[in-house]
Amino acid sequence: MILGLLAVVTYATAGDTACRKGWQQLLLRSRQIHELEADFVQTRTVAVLDRPDVQQGHLSFKAPHTVRWNYEGMEQSATASRLITSVVQATLKGDTVSLNKSFAQDCTLHQNATWLQLIPKERRLKPYIRHILLKINTRGDVIEVLVEETSGDSTHIRLRNLKCY
Repeated sequence: MILGLLAVVTYATAGDTACRKGWQQLLLRSRQIHELEADFVQTRTVAVLDRPDVQQGHLSFKAPHTVRWNYEGMEQSATASRLITSVVQATLKGDTVSLNKSFAQDCTLHQNATWLQLIPKERRLKPYIRHILLKINTRGDVIEVLVEETSGDSTHIRLRNLKCY
C-alpha cells in the first residue's frame, strides 16, 4: 500500500532475508499501484492533553501526485498531515531521491511484518521529528504509519479496507 519506497536501503541486519523480502515486496507493490483507497483511524497523542484525539476518515491516492485525506468530523493537525502526506506522495510515486535526501532508513522485522524506520536527516525536520515508522505487511502494503516527535507527541495512522488498483 502506501509506498514505493527506496531503491537504496540500509538494513538493520545485513543478513536478514525476511527484512530484505519486505523491502522488495514494498518496492514491487509500489510499481503496481495506480490508485489506492483505504479507511483510516488516526490517533494523535499530545503530552499536554488528558486523552488522545482519535479521528477517522478515508485516504485516496491517484498516480502520480494526488493524495487526499478525507476526515470525518474535526480537522486534522496541519503539520502532521503535511509531513505524512509528503512521505506518502514520495513513496507512492517512487521518489527515492527525495526520501533518501530527507531520511536515513532502517528496517526491522516484528510480528510477521517489516517495519521501516525513517530517521530525519534534514535540519528542518530533526528538531521536531524523532522518526517515522511504516508497518509493511507480507503483500508489501503499508498498513500503519507512526510519526513520533521529539516532544513526545505522536500521530498513529492505521489503515484498513485497503484497495489498490
